[in-house]
Amino acid sequence: MTPPKGPRTVRVVQRPAVGWFSLRLMLRAGVKALVSALAGTRTARREVLAALDLVRQHGHAGGRIRPAAAEPGQDGAIWVDYVADLGDGFAATHSIAWLVGRDYLGLGAPGQVVAQPVPDDATHEVGKGDFPAGLTLLPAGQITVFGGDQVYPYATQSDYADRCTGVYYAARPWDRHPDRPEGRRLYTIPGNHDWYDGLSAYVQSFCQPGRWHGAWQVQQARSYFALDLPHGVSIWGLDLAIENDFDAPQLDYFTERAGRLKDGDTVILCVPTPAWIKRDARLAPADAGAATWDAWSKIEMIQQLVKHRNGSAQVRAVISGDLHHYARYHAGRDGERNSCQYITCGGGGAFMLGTNSVPDEVRVLDGKTATMAATFPSCAVSRAIRNGVYKLVYRHKLFCLALAVVLFGLVWVFQAASYVMKATGSSAAMGPVWTGDTALDMLQSTIRNWVGLIDFWHVLLKSMIHNPLLSLITVGIAAGFIAFAASGRSIYSQNWAVPVAGFAHFMVQICVAFLIAAVIRAVLGPLQDWILVYITLMIALCLFFGWMVCGTLFALYLRIANATTGLHEQELCSSQAIEDWKCFLRIKVAADGLTIHPIGLRHAVRDWRSAPGTQAPKTTGARGLMQALRVSANDFEVPDGTTHLLDPVAPLAPQLIEAPIFIPTIRGGRL
Repeated sequence: MTPPKGPRTVRVVQRPAVGWFSLRLMLRAGVKALVSALAGTRTARREVLAALDLVRQHGHAGGRIRPAAAEPGQDGAIWVDYVADLGDGFAATHSIAWLVGRDYLGLGAPGQVVAQPVPDDATHEVGKGDFPAGLTLLPAGQITVFGGDQVYPYATQSDYADRCTGVYYAARPWDRHPDRPEGRRLYTIPGNHDWYDGLSAYVQSFCQPGRWHGAWQVQQARSYFALDLPHGVSIWGLDLAIENDFDAPQLDYFTERAGRLKDGDTVILCVPTPAWIKRDARLAPADAGAATWDAWSKIEMIQQLVKHRNGSAQVRAVISGDLHHYARYHAGRDGERNSCQYITCGGGGAFMLGTNSVPDEVRVLDGKTATMAATFPSCAVSRAIRNGVYKLVYRHKLFCLALAVVLFGLVWVFQAASYVMKATGSSAAMGPVWTGDTALDMLQSTIRNWVGLIDFWHVLLKSMIHNPLLSLITVGIAAGFIAFAASGRSIYSQNWAVPVAGFAHFMVQICVAFLIAAVIRAVLGPLQDWILVYITLMIALCLFFGWMVCGTLFALYLRIANATTGLHEQELCSSQAIEDWKCFLRIKVAADGLTIHPIGLRHAVRDWRSAPGTQAPKTTGARGLMQALRVSANDFEVPDGTTHLLDPVAPLAPQLIEAPIFIPTIRGGRL
C-alpha cells in the first residue's frame, strides 16, 4: 500500500483507557474469550498464512519490500525498538509512540528524567543540536518490533485503527522528505488479545507486506518472523496462540532458520508471554498450571533448537510483554557465552501492572537460576499504588451499582420467602427458633437488642430449605463470587485461597446488604401506609447505599485478598487504569555486541495540541455518544514532510530505567 501523494486530511481518534470493569466490556470480552477457548484449537489461521506465504521464496510482487536485513548506519550499528502491550488509551499509547517516532532521544544517567524538546512545527524534527550537552543521544529504531497485544480489549479492525495504527500514524506520518529515511520496518507477534477473533483482524493489519502504519511498513506475511541482522545477530518472534502451542509450519520455519545459524551467532527471542515469571521455581509443574508450563516448554524448545543445531550459537536475550511493567532477570555471569537476559517490557500503553508480586529468582534453561536485576516501577511504588483501588467506587459506578442490584435482589428474594412462610403459618413446622417474623423483622430486632442473631440465620437457612429455587439462586451467586476469585488467581496463591476468599467475600457482602436493608426499612417504617412512596424510597436508598458500601467492600476485598493470598494483582491495577509508568526498549546491534537501553516514562501526557501546520479546515471534536464515552476525533492536514501531528502540552520526560545492558558478541560480525 503506497502512501498517497500530496497533502491529505486524516482523522485521528482519541479513545480513553479501557474500562476493564465496564459491564458491556466484561460481557463481550467474556464471550470472545469463551469462543476463542472453544474454537482456538480448530483455527488453522497460521497454517493458511504459511501456505500463502510467497515472500520467503519470491519476494513481494512490485518490489515494495526491502531485504530482511537492515543496513547499518555510519557507525556500523543497527537500532531496534521493542514495544509491547500498546493499543489501549490514547494518552499512554501516544506518549510512547511519540517518543518512538522521534529521530533522537536524549537520556541522562539511570533514573534521571530528561524533558524531550518539541519540534518547532509539524514539518521539522528535533536534531542533535537541540538537546542539552551531556546527554546520551539514541537514534530512532530502523526496525520496530511490536511484541504482542497490539490492541485492547479485543481485536477488531476499528480498534486497531483507533487504538494502535492511527496513534502511531499521528506520532510519525509517512515522510517523503528527500533528506530523511524512507520509513521504518515493522515486525510483530500476536498476543492473546490479538487472538480473540482467531487472528483475523491482526492478519489484515500486520501480515500484509508493504502496508504502511504511519512511517512503519509491514514486512512479514506470517504471525511470526525471523530477522537476520549484521554482526551475527538474529531476532526471532514466536506466535504461541492462545493454546500456547506451535503449528507445524512454524516449527519447520524455525528449524530451518536454526540450520542457517553460524558459529557464535546470537539470537534474541521475542515471545508473547513471560513464562519464566508465570511459573515459580518453588512450585511443581502440576501446581503451576498446564498452560503456563506449555508456554515455557515451547520457549525452552526454541532455545534448545538454537543450542543444538549449532553448538556455539546462543539465545542471549528473551524479551516479552504481556505483564505491563519492566522486570529483568539475569541468568549467568556477565561476559559468559551462555548467559541470558530475561526481560519483561509490557509498558507500551496498557494499564500499569505492579512488580511487587514478581519473584526474586526464577528457574530457566537447563535448571539455571535467573536473578532479578531491575524493575520499573519499583516494588515500593507498586505497593503504594495498590491503595488507589478504593477509587473504584467512583471510576466504575455502573459495576458497583450492578453488584448492589444482585445483592439486594437476593435480600428481596429471601425476605419474600420468609414472608410467605409467615403468611402460610409454617412456624409450627419450623421449630422453636421460628418466631413468625420475616428475615428483616428479626434482623431489626437483633440490631435493637443484639440478641436473636441465631434465629435470623435459622430463618435464612430454612427459607432456602423450603424454597429450592432460592437455594439455586443463592448457590449460583456464591459460585459467581468464587469464580471471580478464581479468575484472579496467580501461581503464588494457595489452592485453598480461591474458595475461602470468594465465599468470605460473598458472606460479607450479603450480610452488609441485609444490614443496610434492615436499617433503611426501620427508618422508613412510618411511611409504610404510603406504599408507592415507601417502595420507591426503599429501592432508591438501598441502591444508593449499596453502590457506595458494597463498592467500597469490593475494593477492600481486592486489597485484602491481594495482600494476604496474592489474588487479584491484575484486577487491582486494571480497575485503576493507570496510564503512567510506561516503558520500551531501544537496542543497539553493533560489531562488539548488543546494548539494550530500557527506557521508562513515569508520567504519560494527557493533554495534546495540534502541531503548527496541521490544522485542518474542520475539526470534529467530540459530539453526542462520542463525547459521553470520552472519545474525540480530530481532523488534521498532513502535507508532505510532516513528522508528527500532535505536540505534548507538558514535555515528555523519559529516563533510563537502569544502566544499559551490554551483551558482547561471541564472534566477529558478519555483513
